[in-house]
Amino acid sequence: MSKTQRIRHWLLKDHDREEDLSLIKNFSEMEYLTLIGHQFDEITYSDLCDSIVCMPNLKVFSVSQSTGPLNENMIDALTENCANLEYLHLYKFQMENVFLNCLKKFGKLHKLKILNFSSDIINDEVLDEITKGTNQLERLVLGSNTLITVNGICAVLKNCKELVELDISWCKGITKNNIGQIDSFYTALCKDEPERLRNETLKVSYHMGERAQLLGGEQWRWEQRKDRLKQLITGWDVHLETIRKRFQDRFCEEAASEEKDIR
Repeated sequence: MSKTQRIRHWLLKDHDREEDLSLIKNFSEMEYLTLIGHQFDEITYSDLCDSIVCMPNLKVFSVSQSTGPLNENMIDALTENCANLEYLHLYKFQMENVFLNCLKKFGKLHKLKILNFSSDIINDEVLDEITKGTNQLERLVLGSNTLITVNGICAVLKNCKELVELDISWCKGITKNNIGQIDSFYTALCKDEPERLRNETLKVSYHMGERAQLLGGEQWRWEQRKDRLKQLITGWDVHLETIRKRFQDRFCEEAASEEKDIR
């Protein structure tokens, strides 16, 4: 196996060459892929989709602060080829050209534990369909969605028995008064389905400036679960920093060597 095939963690920022996006299709053992600040067009989308198809072991896929709508081809590439995906992060990513039925395909990612997914196109029906398939979710972030209501959140709670954190900050369709409804609904679920109590606590974060609500348990129980939940993200960050340092060192060595040759 070549060195490129063994690479498992890759970070691409907007200042990286676009050619790098086409190179990652050679990294068949890739587990962590994050893209920050890219301007997607048909060409880069094609490269990205071709690359994802070659990454059956991908566990973490993150796209943030990027422009260009999420298209159906990329959704198909993820949902049909990345069955091991555990963490999907789509932050400030345009989705205006994606049909609702296409978004429901994310429900095929049955191993997802963390989903950070914000877009005004997501409504209660789509959220219900997605979480029926991703019922192993432990953390769900839906910040700034305007179409989701308390009905969608109750559907999430019903579908996801392992959920320990739900972020609905700045969701305009959910008011402070709805938190009481969510609390009552969750309490009733725990009463009817005692197995939910093993989670002890569900943390619900809403509108900036408001304190998070803890449902079904004590604060120390939540802290205990939260530490376990952070392991995947923390490990990912450490790996990214290690890779970044490794490539910085390599480029510095190459630059020094070239300067020496010139002299």
